[in-house]
Amino acid sequence: MIVQLKQEIAVKAEKRTNRLTWLGLGLMGLQFGLLARLTWFEYSWDIMEPVTYFVGYGSAVAMFGYYILTKQVRCLTLILSVCRLCVVYLLQLF
Repeated sequence: MIVQLKQEIAVKAEKRTNRLTWLGLGLMGLQFGLLARLTWFEYSWDIMEPVTYFVGYGSAVAMFGYYILTKQVRCLTLILSVCRLCVVYLLQLF
């Protein structure tokens, strides 16, 4: 019974982690599309260059801040395993 419950929770955690991964890819694609649209159709590169710089630099600062707070280097496999664990704990609480 407990093994079956653990397997059900693991399957749900895997599905949610997979959805979050695809969501992240979709958001990155949306950001790329928006910046490309603004660069080539709405404005020029002279206007958009500082915007893209600050978007990239802001992402780097955010990831460095995450590293400072958690003291953990993140790679995709670690991020996915942490997401799975969070989902497992949340599913056990409810």
